[in-house]
Amino acid sequence: MRLHLSAFQLSSFRKRIQTAVFIALNSTQTRALSYVKFNEKHRERQKHFRDKFRWLWGKYSIVGVGGGLLFAAFLNFKKPVCALSKDDNILDNLSPRFKYNFIADVVQKTAHAVVCISVKDLHPFLGTEITVGTASGFLVDSNGLLLTNAHVVGNRKKVVIKLYDGRSVEGVVEFVDNTCDLATIRINEKNLPFLTFGKSSSLKAGEWVIALGSPFSLTNTITAGVVSSSHRQSGDLGLRNNEIEYIQTDAAINIGNSGGPLVNLDAECIGVNTMKVTAGISFAIPSDYVAKFLERAKNAKNVQKSNMAKKYYLGLSMLTLTNYIAEQLQQQKRNFPDVSKGVLIVKVNPGSPSEAAGLQAKDVIVAVDGKQMSTVSEMYKCINNGKKMKLTVLRKNEKIDITVIPQETI
Repeated sequence: MRLHLSAFQLSSFRKRIQTAVFIALNSTQTRALSYVKFNEKHRERQKHFRDKFRWLWGKYSIVGVGGGLLFAAFLNFKKPVCALSKDDNILDNLSPRFKYNFIADVVQKTAHAVVCISVKDLHPFLGTEITVGTASGFLVDSNGLLLTNAHVVGNRKKVVIKLYDGRSVEGVVEFVDNTCDLATIRINEKNLPFLTFGKSSSLKAGEWVIALGSPFSLTNTITAGVVSSSHRQSGDLGLRNNEIEYIQTDAAINIGNSGGPLVNLDAECIGVNTMKVTAGISFAIPSDYVAKFLERAKNAKNVQKSNMAKKYYLGLSMLTLTNYIAEQLQQQKRNFPDVSKGVLIVKVNPGSPSEAAGLQAKDVIVAVDGKQMSTVSEMYKCINNGKKMKLTVLRKNEKIDITVIPQETI
């Protein structure tokens, strides 16, 4: 079928087709351009979100890592507590027995170096060897060198030493200085526990000290107290050695504690226990002086050469009686003599000339051969003569005369 169009109709139809094509093409370009613009905005938005995400990720990563470290530290902090409560019982560790038991800690470190010294003599009738006295001492090196008081060994050459582990061995007296009341003893043993010395010059009034010894043969006997003075002049005590400034303490130094160590809280020996006057008043020879004595003993070739001059021995520990000491003793013992001057006998050594003569602790010597005695220095002058002495003694409320002959010693 054929269509017959006029020229006018054909021209009009052509224009419509061109218009339609133009509109179609223009619409396609517009959509394409819009799509391109949309893509650019989308990419910009994506980039913005990526940048923001990266920033947030970095920030919270740091927070997360920090939190993790804190949590790990918390877990590590808690672990030992749990282990402690399981293994060691935390309640015990928090107990005052463990936190403040400093005396037990010191004793644990020092007691193994303390020994018991037994002095033996022959029985006057049976002829058998018997123990006539005990005292204390302590090791000052690992090769068997012991230190004690001179009045403990007296004029004996040998004594019996009981070690901390229970063994008894023979001890040979090496060096004696009766003036300062110190002596060294040697035992044939090696690798022994011993005490080191601290500086007594650094002691302060009120400082804690511990006295160790073997009174009445009771090994590992401990008393504690505080220092009253670390510079008590020997003249104040009426003792003849003016070089020594004694340590005064209220730690009880009982019979048999003589020669034992006085230690500080660092487990260092700062003195040698030497005498007790009354409850709360005891004295020790300071470690600074003991060090000088040990040096003299080390340098001495033998005891005889170190003590060429003759010395005499009564076997007494004595103290110049002062008003204060007399008042203290009178308060504690009603039968103590009513006297304020004289020489107080603190201790009588077993087997000594004084024991044989009948002298007793707490006797007060007021005269020798009719001459009044007021100080220990005056007594020593009489003793060093080596002659027989007639002592006028106050015992309780009685005045008695006792004759004693000093014995020559090394």
